[in-house]
Amino acid sequence: MITERRLPGLRGTSRKGWLGAPVLLGAGILLASMLSGPAGAATPASTPAATASSNIDLSSWDIQLPNNTEVGPPAKAVSTYFTQNSDGSWHFDDPGTGSNCVPTGNSVHCRTELREVDSYTKGTAGGWSTSGTNVMSATLAVNTDGWPVIGQIHADPTVSVKPLLELYYDWKGSGNVVVGIQTNCTATGQTTTVLGPDPALNTQFSYVINLSNNKLLMTFGGKTTDLTSQSGCVHDGVGGYFKAGDYGQKDTHSVVTFYNLSINHGQSPTPTPTPTPTPCGSSCPTISNLKVYDTNNASKWSVQSNLRTGNTAFGDRKDTWTTVPTALAGDAWIRTAVGSKRSTKNPLASFALSAAATVYVPVDNRIGKLPWMDSTWVDQGYYLQTNDSNKAKYEVYAKSYPAGTVNLGPNAVSGSNYLMYTVVVASG
Repeated sequence: MITERRLPGLRGTSRKGWLGAPVLLGAGILLASMLSGPAGAATPASTPAATASSNIDLSSWDIQLPNNTEVGPPAKAVSTYFTQNSDGSWHFDDPGTGSNCVPTGNSVHCRTELREVDSYTKGTAGGWSTSGTNVMSATLAVNTDGWPVIGQIHADPTVSVKPLLELYYDWKGSGNVVVGIQTNCTATGQTTTVLGPDPALNTQFSYVINLSNNKLLMTFGGKTTDLTSQSGCVHDGVGGYFKAGDYGQKDTHSVVTFYNLSINHGQSPTPTPTPTPTPCGSSCPTISNLKVYDTNNASKWSVQSNLRTGNTAFGDRKDTWTTVPTALAGDAWIRTAVGSKRSTKNPLASFALSAAATVYVPVDNRIGKLPWMDSTWVDQGYYLQTNDSNKAKYEVYAKSYPAGTVNLGPNAVSGSNYLMYTVVVASG
């Protein structure tokens, strides 16, 4: 039971956008980011599996259904609960309650969840070795929030009936993605780590769970966390198998869509594709009255869309972004100017939001949190990076804002090599 970062109430996954010259840059900057819709928003239309190629190789999985039955391997579509969408993605539906909700043994909640069943797991009789190569990569979106577990490593059932690892969305309603690690292989109890804020509903995001060479790593939001020391189960003889899907932890309806899901046990790995940003249309906040008060450099600032690696980071330098967290990829952003780094103007920039949003400000980590950032600005624990000579990293701070005016303070600090912050805006 657990999850991501530390922004209470911040539910957006795409983040970016703003700043401009002391001239109006125009309203209507749509965040070309991941769709962020309201709870219960419509999910992609489901179609029979025969009408689209599958984005998931189902031959290594069976599907565990809410009524405590299983289909597979290979897993196959089951009306209502496990259906394929026209784009090849798969719709997982967990009712959470009612006559069709029957928990499996040792569980208190029902589920619609894939369970790895292949030669590496010895069918259902055992599990793969933790000293081997065991990697699960996924790209997904939560559509209806029933506090779902969206990924697991389950220990060899002959060793433990408890999951070695559970990855939670909106853990206990906290608004965070959390990873829970079984502390002791033979006893109940988890150590939990917040990985970051929940991506917004209907927003694609990715994770990688890697238990290889007796080392347990969790990647989320562009950051990899070593969890090996938290578990007494990461050693030879324990084994395990992967699970992924919609295992709701709240007695209410839950829906999850998986766009890609792959497992690797030493074969040539297939990288998980970067999620394709999905415009959120009229639900996106727009930016207007975007101004920069550093008149010497204002003309070098500009509004950009689709933040990604390879983008030129600043309007007055050739540095490019070499690391962009998944949580920020595809969002609208402001290309600032390094020349503004010593400006003492306060505010340095201002803009108006048409709707509530989350504002992300990546700051040169040699500077740290800026003086004008109060306690409502929260360190997200991940960073952007450029290819400048110092390989500068930008720690990401975030704050939620209502519709209206946002003012940003100066970057001014001592130190000639410290670089200018940038800005990203997302639905909040």
